[in-house]
Amino acid sequence: MAKHESKNKKNTPPSPWDVLQLSDKQSSRLDIETEAKKAQSAANAFFVKKDKDDKKEKAAPKVDEPQPTSVDEEPIVLFTKKHRHVDEQTETNIDEKEAEIEEGIALPTDDERNFKFRDYAARLFAKREKLQPVFTLQRQTRQASAMLVLLTVLTLGMCWFISPASMVHTINVTGNEDLTPKEIISATDIKKNRSVFGVFGHEQSIMKTARRNNDQIAELNVRVMNPTTVDLVVQESIKAGYILVNGKFHLVLGDSKILDKTMNNPEPGFPLYDNFQKGANFEKVIRGFATLDEPIRTAVSEIKYAPTKQNPQRIIIYMNDGNEVFAKITTFADKMAYYPSIAAQMKERGIVDLQVGAYSYPYSKIPKKTSAKASSATSSSSASSASSSSSTQQSN
Repeated sequence: MAKHESKNKKNTPPSPWDVLQLSDKQSSRLDIETEAKKAQSAANAFFVKKDKDDKKEKAAPKVDEPQPTSVDEEPIVLFTKKHRHVDEQTETNIDEKEAEIEEGIALPTDDERNFKFRDYAARLFAKREKLQPVFTLQRQTRQASAMLVLLTVLTLGMCWFISPASMVHTINVTGNEDLTPKEIISATDIKKNRSVFGVFGHEQSIMKTARRNNDQIAELNVRVMNPTTVDLVVQESIKAGYILVNGKFHLVLGDSKILDKTMNNPEPGFPLYDNFQKGANFEKVIRGFATLDEPIRTAVSEIKYAPTKQNPQRIIIYMNDGNEVFAKITTFADKMAYYPSIAAQMKERGIVDLQVGAYSYPYSKIPKKTSAKASSATSSSSASSASSSSSTQQSN
């Protein structure tokens, strides 16, 4: 029983009352023991620090300049991860700490790096293999969506292609003077209620077809305004006059083409060509006349080929104001530009000679024989122009 009570007393922690009940001898003995422990721990710390400094000096690189040291420097206290106090096992703890630090600073070897990379790659490929069915499903979904969109677009395009929304319903014609819109449309071979794709992208071929089918069309601009509307802008060839062939008048264009279409009476405002044969001279006269300004072209009533021994290329141009112009085929197109100023200076009707130079003289200064011939020629030309005008009035 007494032994059991003594064991309980040993196991129970001491209380402040027990400390107060200690004798003076016991208290002095405890103080000496604590002081001894403190001295021993200080000595251990001093020698441990000294050993550590020696190791650092051995490991540190040599420096040219010596580093100053102080004797009064306080000792460095090292702490572990668990913040243990420096005691009898301080030296062993410091060695373990230094080993841990050295192990943490040491760089991994090549084998360790290769192993880590292989491990990472293996884990990455394993993860990819697990997700491969998901990637396959996503790819198949995208392909199916693209095919569905493509089929939808093709279906809608086919429906629009065969619907009236893609057919030509309106054809607008502008720029025409003598030709009617119906003649121009028929020359282009563009028909209504046909697909607009027969026009779109074929503008040049349509222009060539129109010029081939109708010589009066010089230029044609085809514009697709919308799937149901097409605009045609026409530039007609210049009318150079009329020529009498087998008792019928044929229209002559500015490029010296003679149309097959015939008429009984020529249209007023355009000259007549007399005594000409198809050939180089006729083409030169027509092309030169087409280059004249419109006021001068409308002032000409007749052009007659009248060669002489001195001038085999002479032509006589009869003007509507009663004057006559003598000129050469090769130069009349350039010299006719001076006619308005020369005619304005003439006080009476006469002849304007442009064969060599440019001058004029009245009919009164011409010899009687020449004047008689000239008057007969002018009277015949005036009579022919009057008859043509009267016949056109009757026809109208």
